[in-house]
Amino acid sequence: MMTVCVRQQTLCSKCMTELLLKCREEALQVTVRLLVPSGQIGCIIGKGGQIVQTIRSDTASQIRILKDNHVPAYALSNDELVRISGEPSNVRKALFQIATRLHDNPSCSQHLLSS
Repeated sequence: MMTVCVRQQTLCSKCMTELLLKCREEALQVTVRLLVPSGQIGCIIGKGGQIVQTIRSDTASQIRILKDNHVPAYALSNDELVRISGEPSNVRKALFQIATRLHDNPSCSQHLLSS
């Protein structure tokens, strides 16, 4: 199994495609770990977990949202870890859906930075 950690702010479709093409060559299962600010995690989870459950169903990927002792040491204090596992093409679909939701729902701190 291959694990890659990507900071949400640096995620782009070209990087995502290159990463998953490489993974496809090397593994049947892939795990991508994405650091997400706590202020944005709700747009991935949804009310009662409905959004994350829909993404899981649509993409046949395993998605877990972890915090505290599961977050790597280099994470910011307000980061949470989204772990996506499965077949490379399914993980790519899930990552795209999550990245789109994060882009469409910026955190308050990102609004302040862009002002």
